[in-house]
Amino acid sequence: AGLYYLGEKPIHAANTWFADDALRLDLGLRYTHRLADRVRATYRLGVENVADTRYLEDTTFGSLGFGAPRTVKLSATFDF
Repeated sequence: AGLYYLGEKPIHAANTWFADDALRLDLGLRYTHRLADRVRATYRLGVENVADTRYLEDTTFGSLGFGAPRTVKLSATFDF
């Protein structure tokens, strides 16, 4: 799990306009077991930006970059 706070960011060089602060929550699960008593299998499920918060992640040089929407990732690894 991860809880990330993104503070206010200036939008332009004069520092008179600011992007609002935001809070982002990421969660993940991992499950490991043995297949046929020989192969270790690990499954991972991760969800980034669980609340689907809309926020400005980048305000460099006057350009605005929004953070990614809710993203779900699933992976599996097998150790022989």
